[in-house]
Amino acid sequence: DAEMAAVTGELESLKVSYADSVLAAKAAEEQLAEAQAAAADARAGVGVQTFFCGDGVDVTFGEAGKELCIIGAMYGSGDVCIDCKEAIQGAIDEGVFSHGGGIHTLVGDPVGGVAKTFVCHYTITG
Repeated sequence: DAEMAAVTGELESLKVSYADSVLAAKAAEEQLAEAQAAAADARAGVGVQTFFCGDGVDVTFGEAGKELCIIGAMYGSGDVCIDCKEAIQGAIDEGVFSHGGGIHTLVGDPVGGVAKTFVCHYTITG
């Protein structure tokens, strides 16, 4: 009985080790797939780009016929900023974002009477 209990305990330990190994292998596969995707993007010239401007200027960036994907966009001054990613992504037309009269006319003015900055991070593919 003691011998059987020892063998059963060893078997359970091997099952746990095997399950841990399978989980580790899956995690490694996922990391490899992410690294391969990043390498493919780098070969294709996909990288994060940044557009930066002050108040009241016409804003245009992107490339006609390409896919423009907004990663993040903020507008404001100091601690008073608004996230305008969705508004910018929604205004893209055929791979180009273009808006005249200042970004505040599209996304609003987070703080009046203060100079503000618009910063947008994006990728272009295709």
